[in-house]
Amino acid sequence: MQSVALTVYFEPISGLQVSHFSALRESWRNAYPSTSELPPLRPQNRGGEETRLLPVAGAWPFPYLLFSSKDETSSIALQNDRFSRGWVFNSDGDDKYPGFDELSRDLRERLDEVRDVIKAETGETIKPVGSTCTYFNRLPDMSLLETLVGFTSRWQVPVGEAESPKTTYAGARLHLCDDDDLDGCSVTMSVDVDDDGTYMSIESSYDLGDEQVDDLGGLDRAHDMLIAKFIEYTSGTMHEQWGRTE
Repeated sequence: MQSVALTVYFEPISGLQVSHFSALRESWRNAYPSTSELPPLRPQNRGGEETRLLPVAGAWPFPYLLFSSKDETSSIALQNDRFSRGWVFNSDGDDKYPGFDELSRDLRERLDEVRDVIKAETGETIKPVGSTCTYFNRLPDMSLLETLVGFTSRWQVPVGEAESPKTTYAGARLHLCDDDDLDGCSVTMSVDVDDDGTYMSIESSYDLGDEQVDDLGGLDRAHDMLIAKFIEYTSGTMHEQWGRTE
């Protein structure tokens, strides 16, 4: 696994200000010395209603705050409607992917710190509404046609004698949202082939129902579906190379 991003979405917190996180910024300074204030990301349209990036009137929107480690392999990002943790791993070194459970625990610990700040400064409580889990991984090298035909057919159709076109880049993208086995998740998958290698990206999102309560916005369910689709859209040979057993 090369990189992972985990995000919890919550109902927007009104009145939130950057200054509210001054003390937390100091406590994170050693681990995350690089900080940035970026334009806010567009609100998640999770309820089917139109949303605005900028308010019609009132205060300037809360920015997208990014805290990064010195080597940029670990990051925290937040704005008034989401909290994210990101990691970059080195499969050939000591910094290998430790597993989802450990990353989820890390996210929960940091999110709890943010919860405490928001409660103390605004009196509001974070109310999760959904989550997104994103994995990015390199696939074994093979021909362009083998990769794209294999991926889009779930490795059920042989390429035969067809020759790959001469191109510097090719890719395929799938959005899965109507499958009966998605368990309420929406999954987007892509495979990109270029001179640097072959890479797969999978993003699985889950929205909590009106009566559902989950302090990580259903992140476990989003991750379970991501892994299920990852296994479905990679080959048995790949599973053997990665050491996966049934």
